[in-house]
Parts: sequence; C-alpha cells; structure tokens
Amino acid sequence: MANYHLNMSYGKVGKTNAHFDYITASGKYTGKEKELVYEDHNMPDWVTSAKEFWDLADKNERINGRTYREVRISLPEELTKEENIELLNQFLKENFSGHYYSVVIHDKETQPDFEFVEKHKNIHAHIMFCPRVIDDIERKDPGKYFKKSNSKHPERGGAVKDEKWNEVETLLKLRKDWETLQNEHLEKHNIKARVSCESLEKQRQKALEEGDLDKYEKLNRDPINIDHVTLNKVNKSEYEKKMIEEFNLNREIRYYKDKIYEQVIKERARNKEIINEFDSTISKKEKENAYNKLASNRNKIDINNALIDELQSINIKNDVYSRLIPGYEDKLNELISLMKEHEVFTQEEFDLLAQKYNELKLMEATIGNEEFNKERESVVNEIAATIEKLKKENNKLNDEIQDIFVKNANNKEFHKELENHYQNNNSKKAINNIILANQEKQKLERRIDLIDLQLSNSRKTTLNILSKKKYVPLEKEVAKLKNELESKQNLGATDEVKILKELLAKKEKELKDIEISCTKDMDKFIRIKESFEKKLHNNRAELNFKLKAANLSIEQNSKELLLSNKDVRSHLSDVIENNNKSIELNYQKLEKLRFIKKTLNKDIKELEVIAYLSLTKGKYGKLQDNIAKNIDKIEQIDIELIKLKENKLFNIFAIRKLEKEKANLEKETDQISKEFKDLKSSISPEKLNDEISRIKENLAEKEENINEQIQGVLNENRELNSMNNICFNLYQEYNNQESKDIYSKSFDILGSGNTVTKNTGSWNIKIEDEKEKVIRL
Repeated sequence: MANYHLNMSYGKVGKTNAHFDYITASGKYTGKEKELVYEDHNMPDWVTSAKEFWDLADKNERINGRTYREVRISLPEELTKEENIELLNQFLKENFSGHYYSVVIHDKETQPDFEFVEKHKNIHAHIMFCPRVIDDIERKDPGKYFKKSNSKHPERGGAVKDEKWNEVETLLKLRKDWETLQNEHLEKHNIKARVSCESLEKQRQKALEEGDLDKYEKLNRDPINIDHVTLNKVNKSEYEKKMIEEFNLNREIRYYKDKIYEQVIKERARNKEIINEFDSTISKKEKENAYNKLASNRNKIDINNALIDELQSINIKNDVYSRLIPGYEDKLNELISLMKEHEVFTQEEFDLLAQKYNELKLMEATIGNEEFNKERESVVNEIAATIEKLKKENNKLNDEIQDIFVKNANNKEFHKELENHYQNNNSKKAINNIILANQEKQKLERRIDLIDLQLSNSRKTTLNILSKKKYVPLEKEVAKLKNELESKQNLGATDEVKILKELLAKKEKELKDIEISCTKDMDKFIRIKESFEKKLHNNRAELNFKLKAANLSIEQNSKELLLSNKDVRSHLSDVIENNNKSIELNYQKLEKLRFIKKTLNKDIKELEVIAYLSLTKGKYGKLQDNIAKNIDKIEQIDIELIKLKENKLFNIFAIRKLEKEKANLEKETDQISKEFKDLKSSISPEKLNDEISRIKENLAEKEENINEQIQGVLNENRELNSMNNICFNLYQEYNNQESKDIYSKSFDILGSGNTVTKNTGSWNIKIEDEKEKVIRL
C-alpha cells in the first residue's frame, strides 16, 4: 500500500565509502544485488566512476566534515518498477539537479510476523548527494572540489556548500514536494490511494474538522517508524528487540485499521446509492426523519468530544509564544522532531538538542512578563470559551436525542428504522475493534510505566551522557564485582577475595569521580537532565491522549455491539473460548518454564561436579560412572557367591571363576579411582573456583532469560484475561438488554445521557507551575 516516508540524514568523513557500498550492494555488501533494482549516478566528467567521486570526498573533506547527505524515501508499491523510476527521476530533476548524486532503488518483499497481515513490498530509494553545488570552475586537482570554498578566488577553493540543506524549512518543503508528486503519479495511473507528509496528529485533527470520525479512528495509532539498520541487524540488543516488537505490533494495528476503514468506505458508497434512490422517491421534508436526526446528533457529539480532548491537551505556554514570536513554532517543531528521533542520545546529539533548546529560550526572553501574561489570558479564555461552546452544543444535542425518543415512542416507522440499522450491525467487527483497542490500551499503559521508570532514573541517564557512556557500564561492573566477591567469600578463596576487594574499591572510586566530574558544571548537568525529562514528559502526554482515544473506541464499539441483533453472543463466546484455550496453553508453558528454572538452582556440590565435568571435557563423569558400574558388578558377584557357597562342593569351579572376576574388577576399580583422584588433583582450586563462578554466571543468565519468558507469558495471560472480562461484561449487558424491544434498548444506551456528561459547570485550564516549566516543552 502507498505509505509516506521521507527522512534526511548526513554522513561524515570516514563513513562515505561504506555507505556507498551499502546502498549499491558492493564491497562487503556484495550478495544483496537482488534487492538492488535500479541505479543511476549524476557525476562530473573528472571522475571515472561514482565510487571514485565518493572516495575523493572522503579523502579531501575537512576532518569531521559532512561529505554527503542522504534522502531516503518510500515508493508506492502500487506502481510498477518503470512507473516508480519515472516518479523518482522527476523528483530528482526538480530538487537535486544542482548537485552530484548517486541514487538506487531497493525492493524486497517483507514477510510479516502476523498471519493475517499480507506480504508487501518494501520498495524505497536512497538519494546520496553532495551538498556542494555544481559549478563550472576548472580545478587542476579534482580533490580540490571538496576543499573549503574561497569567495574572493573561487578557483583556488572548493565548491560552495548550499546552506539551505541545514534549514528545517528545506526539509519541510521537500516533504511536501514528495507528497504532491507521489499523489500526482498515483492519480495519473488511476490509483485511489493517497499519501500525506503530515504527522498522524495533524491528519487526525483534519479528519475531526471534516467530521470524518471513522478516518480519525483509522489514524488513531502510533507511527510505523524504525531505523532500517536496527531492523536488519543480526545480533540485536534487548532494547532493539523491543523496538522491533513494537514496530511489528504497530504494523499489525495499521493493517487492521486500514482494513476496517476500507469496509467503512464501501459501506458509505452503498449508503450513498441507497440515499440517491431514496432521494428520487421522497421529498426533502420526508427525508429529514427522526432516525436521521438521531444518527446525525450521535456523530456530532462524538466529534465534539474528540475536539474537546484535543483542546484540553494544548500546551498553553507554547501556544502563547507561537502567537507572539514569528518562527517560534517552527523552532519548537524542529526541537520536538529531534527529541522524537532518538530514544537514547549521544553527547553530540545532546549538544545539538541543548543548542536548539537555548535558541528557544533566547526567543522567549524577548517577551516580557506583562506581554506574556496578557496573551496567556487571551489564549486561556479562547480555549475555555471554545470548550464551553462545544459542551453546550453537546448538551443541546443530547437533549434533542432524548426528545426524539420521547416523541417517537409510538412511531412504528422510527422503530423500524432502528431495527433495520442495527440488524445490519457487524458485531464481529465491533468485537474486533474492542479487542484491538484493548490491546493498544495495554501497550500504552506498559509504555507509560516504562517512562515513569525512565524518569526515576533520569539522573543516572544524564551521568551516562556526560561521561560519554562510561557511567552505566561502570556501575554494572561494580555490581558484578560485588556478586563475584560474595561468591568467592562463600568458597573461602582468601587470596582472590583480597584482590577483588582492592579492584572493587578502585572501581567504586572511579564511579564517584565520574559523578563529581559530571556535576561540577551543575548548570550543564541540570540542562541536559531537564532536556531528557522534557522528552519523557512530552511522550507521556501523547501516550495519555492515545489512551483516552483507546478507551473512547472501546466505549463506542461497546454501544454498537449492545445494539446489534446479529450473532453477538456466539461471537463473544468464540472470543472467550479461544482466549481460554490460549490461557490454558500458556499455563502449560509456564509449568515447563518454571520446571526448567527449578533445575537451574544448584547447590555448591552440584556446581563443583559441573565444573569438573566442564574442565575435564566429560572425563570426570565417565570415570565416576565406571567406578559405580564396577562397584555394582562386585556387589552382584558377592550375592552370587553367597548362593554358590551353600553347595560349595558342587560349585567349586563357578566360585573360582567369580572370585577371579571380582579380583579383576577390584583391581580395575583401584586403577580408575587412582586416575580419578589424579584428575581431580590436576585441577587447581583457583581454576575450579573460576569455573564455578563462570557456571554460576551462565546459569544466572539462563535464569534471567527464563524469567523474561515467564513474564512475557504472564503479560499475555493478563491481556487475555482483560479481554475476557470485557467480553464477559458485554455478554452480561447484552443478555440484560436482549429481552427489550429495539426502541427501549436504544433509549437506554443512546438516549439516557450516557453520550455526554451534563451539568458540566465551569471549566478551568491548569496553568503550568514552576515544576512544569522545567519538565515540559
């Protein structure tokens, strides 16, 4: 499906050749040629190949200079390869004709992680271009092109770098150009799909303003963004695995919501045909019946409530400064974009963030308190008045809904309209929507909990940033040394205990020195800590808003379900039954995992045996087994001899044979015992203790992995039980409503005032206090 994506990045000296090899599937990336479906280069005459051009850039650009910029764009999979090349070339001609560039198209079919999500193409282009403008100056040394430019004597210096590529306005224009061009080509080839460069938040707001609540619900999800490097990585960290898990879940949600919206569009088309037929047979006055008014009011109330939520989430301070200072909003959006791009910041990224933050603060400093307070009061009053107006309108609409039910209590046509509408309700779709919203709710709640945890560790994160990522690894090393010291003390390894204590004291001092060094410039420390916390609080506010939307979706679909006349109980029962099966399977999985975990718990004697087995490559166990087998055989011979000696005269030869066999076994056992004793003594206590420590660490890692799996299963069961509770409550409510006629049922659910809270009273905006000014953008 058509999917908008455009991002721009830059590359520094030393990384140019590797990146060129990556996008062109050459060098160490040879073998990925199948993914490369198109390649073109706009290069000067003074190089023989694109590879040579980028190699010259790497060698001649100043140290720490930027050798290239890259624009990565997704291409619509609805277009053919030739049509996408035509689209791409037009984009290049309109935006990059003044630069040397290399462009490639990669095309790879992705295999989704969810069985009901269709395979799709991951077709995208990499535009790697030199930010220096093409000039007509002849330079004897081609490498000079990449040197610093000379405004007085251009021929003595390099080509000028176009500064526009450092401006956020350029990126915004490029994004809009790519949206417009894609949509033109989609329309040209009679494809209905369209793309938008706007954020999901802006698209949702637009859908609300247009009164399209279904589209708003479709767009009410997390964006599907992930770094392609992370996605293609072989060895991923736990954090990266969680990122990919979230990416796949977001893809699943988008797929599901897109399918639902497609169905809504089809239903709208069918309804339009019915209305057109209806128009030709009845008059305008007849058309404005009670049922149409009821449906219209309900839709309007839902839209108003969504708008109220949007208005209540507005940041007053930012809105005030955006009105008073030209360009403030663009700077703010640039800062927010930087914060959203990264979960973890390097020192360089934080310096850039601090620079943008300081620019905003300087702009804010130009506004006096009196001017700010006056404008703030105006903003607060405007928002309050708008919300009050929307709430009054909702109260009026709600009163009208109740009046409709009262006036049409005996209107058979009205009852029939209700019956016809809810007869066609898709109860399975409503249940799926409820489950989907509930899954999203659970995910959002977990993310909010994670942010709360990150906020509690913000000091540690700041220390790690300022120490160039030394603090956290050192802290982990200290914790590991403490565990190792405890282990050695239990084993009585005196010499090693002494060494470990000295090492631990040294590392703890290093840790303390980092803390002192990083907090010496307290202003810088506080600024970075606040920047990190701002990002987290900003993310938390967005998640809370999405959580509201998920709850609203559950509420709305629950109403639709309760008013449906079609297979509700069977669908709810199916969901509960399937969930119970999954829960039962998970319980079996838990039992196995807990059993495995139990087997990992070893006492010191068991650990010692495992260590000997490891160090002797199994010989220790084989010798033990041979000694045990021989002892068993000797015991059996002794039993046989006792029986034979009861008739010694008749069994003399058999007795002699068994006694000889016993003597041989005893001799062999003595030899094996000696070998076993020598084998044990060949392993020094230090070596044995080291191996025991290594095994303990290995078992601890395995136990940690098992604990994560157990937690994952428990979380899944928690979600399944939560779904079951929702379905069970709906089942009970449906049973309570089922005996009523459609009029009474509709009145109870739609006309009883549940749609909007009445007697709202006054509405007050909570102005940010001093703490909020520190931690929020």
